[in-house]
Amino acid sequence: MSNVVSVAATTATLQSTLQNALDRAAMLGLGVPNASVVTTRPSSVTPTGPGVHLYLYRLEPNAAWANSDLAFRDSSGRLAEIPTAAVTLHYLLTFFGDEDELEPQRLLGIVVAHLHSEPYLTKQMVTDTLQDINFQYVNGSDLAGQPELVRLTPVPLSLDDLSRIWTSLPSGGFGVSVAYQAAPVLLQPEVMTSQSLPVRSRGATVVPVRQPVVTSVEAFPPAVPPEPITVGTTVLVRGRNLSSSAMRVEIDGSPVAAAAVTDVADTSLQVALPGALPAGARALQVVHVLATSAAGTEQLASSNVGPFLLRPSTISANRVGTTVRAEVSPEVGAGQRVDVTLDPAGGGAAVTRRATVDVGPPARVVGDLTGVPAGTYRVRVRVDGADEVPALAGGVFTGPTVTVP
Repeated sequence: MSNVVSVAATTATLQSTLQNALDRAAMLGLGVPNASVVTTRPSSVTPTGPGVHLYLYRLEPNAAWANSDLAFRDSSGRLAEIPTAAVTLHYLLTFFGDEDELEPQRLLGIVVAHLHSEPYLTKQMVTDTLQDINFQYVNGSDLAGQPELVRLTPVPLSLDDLSRIWTSLPSGGFGVSVAYQAAPVLLQPEVMTSQSLPVRSRGATVVPVRQPVVTSVEAFPPAVPPEPITVGTTVLVRGRNLSSSAMRVEIDGSPVAAAAVTDVADTSLQVALPGALPAGARALQVVHVLATSAAGTEQLASSNVGPFLLRPSTISANRVGTTVRAEVSPEVGAGQRVDVTLDPAGGGAAVTRRATVDVGPPARVVGDLTGVPAGTYRVRVRVDGADEVPALAGGVFTGPTVTVP
């Protein structure tokens, strides 16, 4: 990249290369003798001879590099890499000289032709400028080392643009002018970043990959309609490329015991769900271990996520004062959302109340019965969006009941 002197180094290099172009044209008899390139504001000094005012009048962020270093700090706020400000420089080139001999227009032709044929500030141009004793004030720049050359592009100026520019400049300074932009100029501050340890050795392992794919997760044995998945259920995982000599099943990122994974084939396998798995939406993945380094780092091929709902079950329910207390399987954690629904045994509208968790033991969910009409109600719960599916007996849903007096 380049350091903070690079804006000035860009102007100095452009001044130097334009001066060389004017000198060459004069030697060939096509230019204006003794023409000079100055970097002062137009009309801020009285010209002593013909020449060009090279004036930097505007700077703006460079769109192409704008998002190149958004993540230059790590999560703790330390600099992970040196930040880079990418800018575009806008120059106004004003030509002055003897109007009777059209010197401004002759100089304009030389400059426009040169910048069209040499639209970049090459590394050699920058290096030559920095080594020139006349530009020793920018010899600390490393503009020549930035990864992209500075490109010079003509910018058309409308009458409105010209009016705005010259209104901001000293009166009487208007002359034949053209505008160019130089971009990108990359600026980096002199700061230190946190450095990672060097790599002592490099290695590559090439192994064939059979990417596992999970297409569905359902209760085993399969049924129509599907049975709800509850604690103690064995699930059937269907998919492609599931089997491997070294594989495991993970639920919510945690490995399932190897003994719980059975009947492994390429298109299916069975998993006995852990008893401590919380109710709600769960994510199952099949993971192939491709290789393990000496340090224990694993190279893995993981399947897509196979989602399933682990539904809660109400084991028992009783009324305590103006609350209903239900024991639920699996136990509900303190961070889970629980709703208790009371279904009237004789039919009618159900009542749903937000419940709290009494961690116990045993853990119970507590729902408020205030305002619930008298009657007998079947109790069911919803945990983290997973509704309980009560058992059927004779075509009728059953479950624990409470009586509200």
